Amino acid sequence: MYATSHETWKSAVNMYVDDAHFSSDVDESSTYLADLGAPIAVDADGILVAQSIAALATVTTFATSYSSPVQPAPLGKYGRNVTMIASGAATSGVRVDGRDYLGQPITETFVLAGAATVAGKKAFAHIEQVVITSTTGATTINVGWGDVLGLPYKAHGVLQAYEAGLVAAGTFVTPILVTQTATTGDPRGTYDPVAACNGVVTVQVLCKVDKTNLYGEPHFRA
Repeated sequence: MYATSHETWKSAVNMYVDDAHFSSDVDESSTYLADLGAPIAVDADGILVAQSIAALATVTTFATSYSSPVQPAPLGKYGRNVTMIASGAATSGVRVDGRDYLGQPITETFVLAGAATVAGKKAFAHIEQVVITSTTGATTINVGWGDVLGLPYKAHGVLQAYEAGLVAAGTFVTPILVTQTATTGDPRGTYDPVAACNGVVTVQVLCKVDKTNLYGEPHFRA
């Protein structure tokens, strides 16, 4: 159910299962080798380029680098984080609505930090809209994707990671175990590779997963 276009995901089915205990690809020892593919490069304006934030707005038309069919899909096999940066001093509020790789609706809110990149915590597989919720300072923002990659199942920890077939020690962020909000981290955990994503370097993560709740807490949606 991986999307190749914005239109495909408008009618996405939510495949999330609450308190899922079983999956055919998770063994009895609760280990799972998550193959994250070869994620394409970080793109700071891959979703929105110089989008005006001079007024409140809901934006559903995206950069061609995102909205055109791309293989592999821009946001990766199990999603990745959203990033944004303003053209100058700004502390505006921005909301991103989308879906995870299961088709589960997600909302994440951001507060701009001027010309510094603000990195999201949740793994989006698809963006539906970007909402300018307040306006201050700079008049445009770029929105794109970072190098924090989503995982398919809720992970207790990473036993080993491999990048381009070699053992690597990227950054694992543990899943949020409580009820999701618009600002919490991802309910399944995320992995940030050591190597820069470039569409060539493959990433695999051997995880210890939670077989009492494989898909983690339900995502928050505004």
